[in-house]
Amino acid sequence: MAELIKKLLDQKLISAPQAEIAKADAEITGMTVDEVLIARRWVQEEALFRLAPWLRASDRPESTSETPAVENRASDWQSSDDFDDNLQKYRDLMEAILGDADK
Repeated sequence: MAELIKKLLDQKLISAPQAEIAKADAEITGMTVDEVLIARRWVQEEALFRLAPWLRASDRPESTSETPAVENRASDWQSSDDFDDNLQKYRDLMEAILGDADK
């Protein structure tokens, strides 16, 4: 993924802080960096695939996730124009992925 991050930084499609956050999110969530970038809407899929054609879904191995409920919730997630609504959806998704932090 270092090559992808470098290309995105070189093209000024993301900033250095965004790159660091994307890498941290990928470590925490188990998502790939490109999935994080798309989920955060920092990079459009078309731009990502133009810079890194190897990322196309047809070229990826099938998912072996042990948490299909999380995958389903993530794929159903739609952003809205309401910040508070998006924030709550993000928190719900992170709780589903990481578990309840208060426990």
